[in-house]
Amino acid sequence: MIELQTNKKEDKLNNWNELNAGIVHMCFLVDNVQEEFDRIKELCLCNTGIF
Repeated sequence: MIELQTNKKEDKLNNWNELNAGIVHMCFLVDNVQEEFDRIKELCLCNTGIF
């Protein structure tokens, strides 16, 4: 399972507006977590702060 969630409690979040509203927590059930992790890294998200 791959889990995505919002920032940690010590991280400062932007004030709410319609541009930053949306899902705050979700999970994906996958067959192979390592394979999916590698695939996500290949999407080149390294400039987003995710990796």
